[in-house]
Amino acid sequence: MSSVKKWYDNEDLDRNVLISSRVRLARNLKDYPFSTLLNKGQARDMISEIVDIFEEGMSSGKLNYMSADNTSDIDELANFEQNNISQYFLLNKNPKGFFINESESLSVMLNEEDHIRIQSICAGDDINNAFILSDNVDNVISSKIDYAFDDDFGFLTSCPTNVGTGLRASFMLHLPMLEKSGQLKNLVQIISKFGMTVRGWHGEGTEPMGSLYQISNQITLGKSERDIIKNLRNVTQQIIDQELKLRENILKDDNNKIDFEDKIYRSFGILSNCKKIGTREAMNLLSDAMLGNCMGFDVNKFKINIYKMMMYIQPGLLQKNLGCRLKEQERDIERAKFIKSML
Repeated sequence: MSSVKKWYDNEDLDRNVLISSRVRLARNLKDYPFSTLLNKGQARDMISEIVDIFEEGMSSGKLNYMSADNTSDIDELANFEQNNISQYFLLNKNPKGFFINESESLSVMLNEEDHIRIQSICAGDDINNAFILSDNVDNVISSKIDYAFDDDFGFLTSCPTNVGTGLRASFMLHLPMLEKSGQLKNLVQIISKFGMTVRGWHGEGTEPMGSLYQISNQITLGKSERDIIKNLRNVTQQIIDQELKLRENILKDDNNKIDFEDKIYRSFGILSNCKKIGTREAMNLLSDAMLGNCMGFDVNKFKINIYKMMMYIQPGLLQKNLGCRLKEQERDIERAKFIKSML
C-alpha cells in the first residue's frame, strides 16, 4: 500500500465550510478533430501521442496511466466518486484513458469532452497551488505538441463556454444551513449574474449529496486566469459568510440550539448503530456530524475525517475496497459496518 498521503487525508479538511480547491484546464490538439468527431482509430492515435509525451516529459513515477482497456467498471466508478474523473468521462464508451498521481491531487483525462482535461485538487483554500500543478503539466504538453489555438479567441474547445483560457476553477463547499434554509436557491440565481454556477458534489450533471456543492466560473473567454480565480474567490467568500452567519444565529437562541444539538447527536447515533444504510441517507447524516464538528459539538470524539468517509461509502469505492461486487442491499449492510468501524 502506498505511503503517500492523499489530498483528502488532511485532518482539518471537514472542519471548515471550504473543503477543497480545484482547477481544470481544457485543451485540444491542433491536428485532430474534436473528441466528439474522432473515430476510434483517431482517438487511439491521439491518446498514444499524448502518452508518449508524458513518458518523455514527466519524471518517472510521477503520474500513473490507466487505460480504459484495462480498467474495470468498478475502478472507473471509484475514481469518479473520488472526483478524479468526470461523469462525462465515466459514461464515454470511446477509447480513453487517464493519468493520476499517488496523492490523487493531479489527474489528466484523455478523450473526455476535449482531447485533454488537466485537473488538480488541493485541500482547503489552496487554489493558487492547484493552478500551478495544472499549469506545469500544461506547459510540458504544449512544449511537445501544438494546441488548437486562435489568436483572437484563445484555446479552442468542444464546448463554446470553455473557449478562451479553457480554465474552470472551483471550490467545494459544505453548505448545510444554506441548503436547509432554502436560501441557496436565491444565491444560485444571484451568483449566475457574476458568471458563476453551482453544481453537485461531482460537478456538472450531478446531484448534490451531503450538502456538498461546487462553486465554479462559467465564463472563460475574455478573462485572464488571474481574474477568473480572483472573481471566484470573492463570490465564494460571500457564500461562506452567509453560511457562517446562519450557523451563528442557531447558537444565539437556546431553544434552537438544543433542537439543533439533538438533531446532530441523533444523526451520529444512527450512524454508530445502524445495521444497514443507503448512500444518500448516510451522506446526510455524515453532513450533520460534520456540521456538528464545525460548530464546536464534540460529536466526532475520534477525530475521523468525515469527508473521506463520505467518499469511501460510495458504491464503487465500497466494492473496490472489499474486492467484490455487491447487490444494493449487501452494499447497504457493508456500508453500515464500515461506518461503525470508523466511528
